[in-house]
Amino acid sequence: IVLAAHQTGVPLEIAAALIEKESGGRNIYGHDVGGIFALPPGQDLEVTGGNYESFLRRVLAGDRSNGVGPAQITYPGYFRQYPDYPFWEPLANIKFGLTILSDYLDGNYSDSSISSAGARYNGGTNPGEKALTYGADLLTKTNTWRAKLASASDIGGSMPKVFLSPSD
Repeated sequence: IVLAAHQTGVPLEIAAALIEKESGGRNIYGHDVGGIFALPPGQDLEVTGGNYESFLRRVLAGDRSNGVGPAQITYPGYFRQYPDYPFWEPLANIKFGLTILSDYLDGNYSDSSISSAGARYNGGTNPGEKALTYGADLLTKTNTWRAKLASASDIGGSMPKVFLSPSD
């Protein structure tokens, strides 16, 4: 997450909040009802190069897409447009998700921009109520991560222990 945030220019607290919301940092398929490889909540299937090949074939054939990897990339157009992109690799997946979010943020890290970018990330260009709620929660999690990271230092400081979920 740190490397992807650095490489995409997304502030770390926003990157951590997004990945926490999407997958808790796990490289899994999502739980979208009817989606390829979707399992009930509480049951996870790890994304691998092998099963991603099957996923991609099915998406390209018209099956319902599902969230993939730590950033839970879901939009089928991305898979069609970038069929050779390694969405199964965690770093590549996170960078792809953060690049999308970065485009929505457009260099503006105000509360309203974070919330709006989160809503678009979750719901597309015309987000509904569920996506707006997602955006508001992304802002809340961003503020929590900002506080957790406030005492961290790039050089010689102490790094606080932070976790993506209470079970970690």
